[in-house]
Amino acid sequence: MTLHFWAIAAIVAAAQGLLLTVLLFSLKENRLPNRILGLLMALLVVTLLEWALWWMHWMDRLPGFKVISYPLQLGYGPLLFLYFMATFERPKMSAQKVLWHAVPFIFTTFLLLPFYLRFFPSLTAYLSWIPEWPLVHWYLIPVFIQMITYGIWMKIMLKPHVQKNQELKRWSIWLVNAYWGIVLTFIYYRLSHVLGLHAPQWRQLDAASLTFFIYLVAWLGYIEPRVFAGMTLKEAIKPIKYRNSVLSPENSSALFQRILELMEKEELFRDNQLSLDGLAQKLRAQRHHVSQAINEQAGKSFAEFVNAYRVKAAQELLATTSKQELNAIEVAYQVGFGTKNAFNLAFKKITGTTPTSYRQMQEKKV
Repeated sequence: MTLHFWAIAAIVAAAQGLLLTVLLFSLKENRLPNRILGLLMALLVVTLLEWALWWMHWMDRLPGFKVISYPLQLGYGPLLFLYFMATFERPKMSAQKVLWHAVPFIFTTFLLLPFYLRFFPSLTAYLSWIPEWPLVHWYLIPVFIQMITYGIWMKIMLKPHVQKNQELKRWSIWLVNAYWGIVLTFIYYRLSHVLGLHAPQWRQLDAASLTFFIYLVAWLGYIEPRVFAGMTLKEAIKPIKYRNSVLSPENSSALFQRILELMEKEELFRDNQLSLDGLAQKLRAQRHHVSQAINEQAGKSFAEFVNAYRVKAAQELLATTSKQELNAIEVAYQVGFGTKNAFNLAFKKITGTTPTSYRQMQEKKV
């Protein structure tokens, strides 16, 4: 097979990668993580297209694509790192932090502006103050260092989040290894030019390797909600029609433990807007899986389960504060109830008495 064939195959793979990018952007669940992963896919697709154009000797016909992937390479690590942040540490994300991760990409793109806009003399005239970009091999060294640094950084960041869950650990290891595969493919591709490895079989290896890792990253991102729902990695990768829609007892128990963690450590029940859909989104799990886990493990409906936590918290407040410090409606709001009526009904159903009577009983005990 000729190099020309492999270049065409790379373009076909890039087109499929573009479709996967659109799919990730269109998913309604986990929008932020999926869109970050979709953006990473888009950068990889553009890189693969640039390589294919070089291999087919078409770059002279499309000179605007020349070195277009140079700044994109500085986006691989930051985007995957931000994907993990959006998945595990969403509250810690901020526009400022995201911007800091984007600085190398923005800076490199800025320096390359005169080169990219060289076909528009009227524009480049205004950019003459930008120093000329030296397209030399030493540029690769800081890029390699940045890529390797992000690979190590991701491993460190993920460790506390996945060490107690073997399936999440396997999933994250596969995804980080896919990133390392992309990094090694890129390093090999760049160094092969320096080392003079221009034989067709080396180019074929580049195309096949990057294509494989594009598919792997997309698929691992797509199955993420299933892994977070408590499925094993083996179950998660099966097509939906071959997978039971009902959680196994083991997966139901694992998912319920994560629900308990949200309720007891993060006190999610205090959010009066909390819904089954919202909890499922927080867990990155299917709505019916969350409902099933609560029904099976707690023997309650979603509303009963959440209200039990709210009433318990209300009992603690009523027993330790006076009416002057916190009246009943203020207690209700603090523990997550939206109205006084809902609070009174749930409280009496669980305790057999009203909030006011309960407080009076506690005051008599003192």
